[in-house]
Amino acid sequence: MGSVVSGQSRVAHLGARAAAMGGAFTAVADDTSAFYWNPAGIAFAPIVSAGVYSGRDAVRRGSELSVVRASGVALTYTFMGVAFTDFQHTLESDSPDAPDLETFDVAVSVLQSLPLDNLVLGVNAHYLKGTTLGAARLTSQSWDLDLGLLYEIDGRFRLGLMLRHLREARFEQEGGEELRLPRQARAGVSMALPGAARVAFDVDLSSQALADGDIRELSLGGEKGFLEGRLFARAGFRGEVGGSAGLRPAFSLGAGVKLWKLRIEGAHRTASDDRDDATFVSVTLSP
Repeated sequence: MGSVVSGQSRVAHLGARAAAMGGAFTAVADDTSAFYWNPAGIAFAPIVSAGVYSGRDAVRRGSELSVVRASGVALTYTFMGVAFTDFQHTLESDSPDAPDLETFDVAVSVLQSLPLDNLVLGVNAHYLKGTTLGAARLTSQSWDLDLGLLYEIDGRFRLGLMLRHLREARFEQEGGEELRLPRQARAGVSMALPGAARVAFDVDLSSQALADGDIRELSLGGEKGFLEGRLFARAGFRGEVGGSAGLRPAFSLGAGVKLWKLRIEGAHRTASDDRDDATFVSVTLSP
């Protein structure tokens, strides 16, 4: 089967808005980070938008420090989208065989409305160019698929499901071994509240065998708009269940401001047990 690289999805919360909400975004996903959280969310985003995003996150698991850096650009248009993202995942460990991986990911998202009103299916097709980082740098190519569903009820409630890395893309490393991106499943629910507010909750449906146990993540977040949607404040919480380190709670805060057609968003997560502090930035243009 080869070694598993978990940090690219398990650590990183891509997009400043999602990061500020603690990763509770599977049933929100209506901005340019939708390709990562739930491609079906593009149907609920502005008709046309373009965005750039960048962030760094790190968590210690036993003797290992997992660090993920991600940056890229995404474009969405009604029923489709495309995103170009550079992920760098390094694992600082006592083991000389700890897997490090850098991937350049091109994701193409396509949407399809289903017979039930406001139920949307989204599919990502990924082309990935991966470089394993070690004594020798080996570059290989792979592809993968994601599937997302989003259902909106009465314009207020949303239910979301994201199945990521269905093919479990693999990349060559020294000695003929492979690194693979593990299959993951995540679900979420969100509710719109009066006054341009929304609350959301996410939970992993799949677990991963990591250095400190079989981990599932849960996230809770909210946002509130002010000044007719020109200013937003956000907060979130993320924790883990199943690991030897306990809940490992982390709290995040963020804000967004809309200037003409430009939305600038930032998020910061404070350092906590075995986690570094983290900062995320996103800029989105919606004509």
